[in-house]
Amino acid sequence: MAHPKSGLRSAAGAADTSIVAYRHTDDLKRGDKVIIKIEKSTISPAIGIVDAVENDSVRVQTGEMFLSVPKDSVKGKLVGVFPFIGTLFTLIGM
Repeated sequence: MAHPKSGLRSAAGAADTSIVAYRHTDDLKRGDKVIIKIEKSTISPAIGIVDAVENDSVRVQTGEMFLSVPKDSVKGKLVGVFPFIGTLFTLIGM
């Protein structure tokens, strides 16, 4: 489980108002929805869609941005998104 700070929006709301469940995996392919860690950033973790997988990096679209991150920065593939629960975490500072 994770509380993203940024990334893709859905009809149910923004990423930062959600809690996501994810599964650790090294098997990534184009189109996978993932959660990534962005070094030294206030927008981390972020939700995105894999655009390309290379030898040691992954290109991820997080809304309007495309980021190239090391493979070990990908926490895992999304299993489920629970909208609005993240708002409570934001209010209590988590």
